[in-house]
Amino acid sequence: MTMAKFSWTDRAVPIVHLGIGDTRVPYGNAIWDQARWDTPANTWAGTEPSWYDITCDTYSYRCEMGRPRITDRFVAGAATVLVNNESGWADPNEVSDPNSLTVRPGRAIRMGVVHAVYGVRWLFRGFVDAVIPVYDPTQVDTVQFDCVDALGEVNRAKFVPSALAPEETVTQRINRLLDLGLWSAAKRDLDPSSDTLVTDDMSGQLADLLSQAADSGGGSVFGDLEARIAYRSLDWQSFPPDTPVDGIIGNVAAGDVCPTKWERPFNRADIATRVIVGREAPPNVGPAGPAGATGSTGPAGPTGPTGPTGATGAAGTPGATGPQGPQGVKGDTGATGATGPTGPQGVGTLLASAGYSPGTLASYVASATVADLDATNLAVTFTVPASGKVRVTFTALTVHSNSDHYWLVRAGTTEVTGSRARMQAGVAGSAGQLLRAHHQVVITGLTPAAVLTWKWGQYLAGGSATTYAGGNLGQALLEVYTA
Repeated sequence: MTMAKFSWTDRAVPIVHLGIGDTRVPYGNAIWDQARWDTPANTWAGTEPSWYDITCDTYSYRCEMGRPRITDRFVAGAATVLVNNESGWADPNEVSDPNSLTVRPGRAIRMGVVHAVYGVRWLFRGFVDAVIPVYDPTQVDTVQFDCVDALGEVNRAKFVPSALAPEETVTQRINRLLDLGLWSAAKRDLDPSSDTLVTDDMSGQLADLLSQAADSGGGSVFGDLEARIAYRSLDWQSFPPDTPVDGIIGNVAAGDVCPTKWERPFNRADIATRVIVGREAPPNVGPAGPAGATGSTGPAGPTGPTGPTGATGAAGTPGATGPQGPQGVKGDTGATGATGPTGPQGVGTLLASAGYSPGTLASYVASATVADLDATNLAVTFTVPASGKVRVTFTALTVHSNSDHYWLVRAGTTEVTGSRARMQAGVAGSAGQLLRAHHQVVITGLTPAAVLTWKWGQYLAGGSATTYAGGNLGQALLEVYTA
């Protein structure tokens, strides 16, 4: 190994690691250096690589990631690494088989510093996107690695229009997109979301589709320092106003970081503060010169921090109680703590119900057109359990005359498949029979965690039939259970 190419302060030492193995998918196709295995054809089968320290062969690295403003999207992170290649270890044509190369596009890479106080701090994690032999007049044989982070890597996929994705939450849509892009589930860090997206054909570059889904919920998607695709929901970077700051940039109190210059521009797009920090003067300062004339008083500086509270004085004689003042403004509600994981629902758990029994009898006459009984009073909204199946029950008083009368549930204007059942059959001489009917059906194939609204519907194939609610005939009841 050659000598280190960095010249750096001893408080922060840069480090660069190259990953051997393929971190993007949980199955291997990248053959390791044969010296590391007993069998040359063995392949990597994990989601994390083995890290190979190339710091001593590195001349320099530069990385950029993040976003200009908090209202902007995150851009794909990029990094450039320049390495010494005197030994030929980084040659892109070192061997005939690209899978056996120590360095090739697709290898994992990370870079950061080892700090004297804070230990290892990674600044970038991603993948080698290009290996470029370059000429540098001040260095020997060199090779440049152009790198991208996880968001840049996943953006290699581009989708053509396909079957519409259903209405689903932001998190479900992002998972659907990453599944289509064959991105490992172990390399995802996604916040839960209750915001629902409309259907979409999901065509275009994958990173654009991920950002569109995140924008719809007011959140952000980016590649993190573990090479994962991360999604954070709205206000994830909000700062509690009562949390003390870590440090003060100024020159009014002991321990402040003293700036050499500060600017506060007022732009139409944003307000930003730019601070340039310099070092203190060296200790070997000459004797002080004579004091100059006192200048004019400058503008008052900001109010200093409040001093400690003094000792409490002796209690005075209580005064008369004054009139009660007006009620103060209600303070902001504190941030909601993280919700713990939801346990699995048991079979037979009631998910939603709608019972309707008005004082005046409500009559719902069936017709040859599928229609809702009462879209306002006989409708339920529920969340589909993890099993993807539910049991729906209907109970009401009904009368028919030689009819084929059916009950069912509808989502919007669409009949839910498998929900229809016949309450009475058209049998001669069966006219005018009044009975309380009860029907239940199990419906499967639903999307877990989807939020659905179903309405009680009916249909008449012949004769006549009416369903009743309230009055002196009792309640009409629609219920949904886990199944």
